[in-house]
Amino acid sequence: MCRSGWGIMCLLLAIVGCAGKRDPAVVTAVEQIHKLGGTFILHGATIPVKPGAPLPSGALSVREINLNQKLVRDAQLEVLKPLKQLQELPRQGSHLTDVGLSHIQDFKQLQELDLHKSLHITDKGLESLKYLPRLTKLELSYTRISDK
Repeated sequence: MCRSGWGIMCLLLAIVGCAGKRDPAVVTAVEQIHKLGGTFILHGATIPVKPGAPLPSGALSVREINLNQKLVRDAQLEVLKPLKQLQELPRQGSHLTDVGLSHIQDFKQLQELDLHKSLHITDKGLESLKYLPRLTKLELSYTRISDK
């Protein structure tokens, strides 16, 4: 329970996690990013953690991932679901479907999503995006999404 005067510390604990404990699901997610040859940026950092680099110690709060335009499939996005603090998801390739978008709906902090050339996403799949309250930038060029 947070006492008055401890507001900043309580906020940090909410973002980072108590005592810097690692969530095994988050570790699995960042390992998957590296396995795909991608990088990720942690909250409070500006330099990406590259494949092969050791994971930083303590809790991991991922702000952005970049899979270097690898063709990501729906099942791979499902593994990334524990990254609850994710804010940016740059273009990830064209193998995503409506099922993949249903996994993205768990990223409640997501602000930017690039679906450029995602030819397997339909208008129905875009319904999942209504669960992203912070989404302010959405790229849909060269898709089969209708104008409605």
